[in-house]
Amino acid sequence: MRKQKLKYSKNMERDTILCVTDNNHAGMKAANLLIDKSIAFKKREQWIPPHARDRYNGASQIWVISVNQNNYSLARHALAELDARSRSRVRIRRYS
Repeated sequence: MRKQKLKYSKNMERDTILCVTDNNHAGMKAANLLIDKSIAFKKREQWIPPHARDRYNGASQIWVISVNQNNYSLARHALAELDARSRSRVRIRRYS
């Protein structure tokens, strides 16, 4: 019996950035909302060099939430349900 080679989807490992925030509380709310909607995501911490911190209100680190391209529109609609205070602290990126 011959073994077949595994085939992977062409969209595997094609994550796109959904949103960026410098506030840990707003990032946790966004992540919990995605979990409630059963949307897979990846949340990572990114260090900001001192000369670029003025763009992020002086924050030394930011949170970057990424989703697969196939789930991007679902995740964006899910983030529309954030409360106004958290939504103002989360920068949602356009799909490109």
